[in-house]
Amino acid sequence: MRAATERGLRYGELKTSARNGIHYSFLPGASLWAGRPGGAKVAGCQKDSPICETLLKSNTKAAMEAGLEREYVSFEAKAAAGGFQN
Repeated sequence: MRAATERGLRYGELKTSARNGIHYSFLPGASLWAGRPGGAKVAGCQKDSPICETLLKSNTKAAMEAGLEREYVSFEAKAAAGGFQN
């Protein structure tokens, strides 16, 4: 909230910051991302698959990144539907 109100960061910048926070953290395991956070996913995780599920179950960092992406989808769908209006 403070980043948005005091520093003027926009949604895309906040989203990138959250992704980077996990990607560059000291969580064990490899990243979900093949390159930059939010870009292309590693081989086997470009779509839902048993290979990706296995990776996420055994990899803390990738699992956290995947969870964040699921939260973005949910939040953005609710916002698009006007779910945050009073």
